[in-house]
This record gives sequence, structure tokens and C-alpha cells, in this order.
Amino acid sequence: MDPVYIQLSTLMIALATMVTLLVTAQHLRIPAIVPLLLGGILLGPEVSGLIDPAKLGNGLNLLVAGCVAVILFEGGLSLQ
Repeated sequence: MDPVYIQLSTLMIALATMVTLLVTAQHLRIPAIVPLLLGGILLGPEVSGLIDPAKLGNGLNLLVAGCVAVILFEGGLSLQ
């Protein structure tokens, strides 16, 4: 398979799962981090292997840095 196809499919699976888990957490009125952690464990390379970070290559570092920036920005907005 083409490496770009593998990277895009991995990202799409991760995004679709994330949205589903966030909606579920909101519906159940629980903190979003709980289903996100469980989903990450279940879909990660140790349990099902559906999402493998090694397939993302160098793009993973950029993705993680962007996510950390968004989390910190969102946390800063919630301060009073």
C-alpha cells in the first residue's frame, strides 16, 4: 500500500473515533479524558493494533506538538 494512504487512513480512524468518544462522553456527562484514554488503549498497537504510531513517521511529532499547543491554549482560556 501507498504510505500516504496508510497515514491518511490512520488519521481518519483516529479522528472518527475521537469525535465518537467525545460525543459519548458528553452524553454520559463524564470527563472526556476517560473515554479518550480507553479508546487510545483499545485502538493502540498493544491491544488491537488498528492505530500504529510508527506508521505516521515524522508527522507524529508535528501532530503531538500541535495538540499540546491546543490543550495549553484551551486550558489558558478556562482560567479566571
